[in-house]
Amino acid sequence: MSAEMLRYARERIERAGWQNVELVESDMAEYEFPQRVDGVLSTGAFGFVRESDRVIERAARALGPHGRLVILDVKRPKQWPRWLFKIFLWVGRPFGVTLDYFARHPWKTVERTLADVTYEEMYWGLVYLSSGTVRWPAA
Repeated sequence: MSAEMLRYARERIERAGWQNVELVESDMAEYEFPQRVDGVLSTGAFGFVRESDRVIERAARALGPHGRLVILDVKRPKQWPRWLFKIFLWVGRPFGVTLDYFARHPWKTVERTLADVTYEEMYWGLVYLSSGTVRWPAA
């Protein structure tokens, strides 16, 4: 989301000596995934992307054998009272979090698109972790 985040990630990669990580600054909806990538990791981004279903489907097609897509993000908690969720929206507003952010359900696209899907909710249903592997051979 920002050059600062990429700078921090680049420093961490260099400190760790990782050679298998590529950082890309791009509009997610326009990004052309390279073929046969080992994994795609997204944290806190899919709610901002109207074309999230299409992006997940393209990412899944780019995965190689045993490739994995992982999404960590927030969702509207079913069990929260409305007033509490409104407070969360108010607190998140400076970060671009709006009611529209919660209109998308990327974990459902992961369920439709990938195999060996896992789904876990944390923090009283606010945060979810969804992942799946490519169906291989790729369809």
